[in-house]
Amino acid sequence: MSGVLIKFLKQMGNNKTKYLFNILSAFFAFLLWGSWAYFINQNIKSALVQGLASFIITIFLIKCVTKIFNFLVLSPTRFFLPTAATILITTSSLTAIHFLVGTKNIFYTIAPPVSVATIFCFFVTAKLEKINHDKFK
Repeated sequence: MSGVLIKFLKQMGNNKTKYLFNILSAFFAFLLWGSWAYFINQNIKSALVQGLASFIITIFLIKCVTKIFNFLVLSPTRFFLPTAATILITTSSLTAIHFLVGTKNIFYTIAPPVSVATIFCFFVTAKLEKINHDKFK
């Protein structure tokens, strides 16, 4: 499994995204949101689950938003739908995982990471829109 993840990250590095930046971003997401989950729940299992989920979500977030954005050619929903779909999937997954491991304060555990992810997705979509606009200018 880890070999597949490393291969995926190196492939992302070839697509104008630095491999080291992806790993460091995911690592800091693990630390930040895992620590937050521990602070809220005082439970190491919830912290590890949130940290691991944040690591994986950070790596795949840009790829998901980009795929959905590129799929919606000339659609008026092109700016909002990639973020909405990605955040819906992320929030549903986090809620289910935390429910399964018995996290006490699921809402307070996932609200800050999901809020930051939403803002980040809108920034990525805006950047893609600018790149797309400049390409056809």
